[in-house]
Amino acid sequence: MGTNTATLKDRDSVPGPFYVFELPVRIWHWLHALSMATLIVTGFLIAVPLPSFQGEASSLFVMGYIRMIHFIAAM
Repeated sequence: MGTNTATLKDRDSVPGPFYVFELPVRIWHWLHALSMATLIVTGFLIAVPLPSFQGEASSLFVMGYIRMIHFIAAM
């Protein structure tokens, strides 16, 4: 993955941006960062629930959706 030191020494001669890691590695990193941020937010919402909403509980499934997003982000 990435580049070797010979390529790093020649980076001044390469026009444009110089990336140390390849595109799939960068995408994988940002997917992990996004899922960790999602887990932090949904975990907080599970620990400290939102105030109750007015209406029938069967039509308001907010905590269920929060838990579902939390479990999907954990996969």
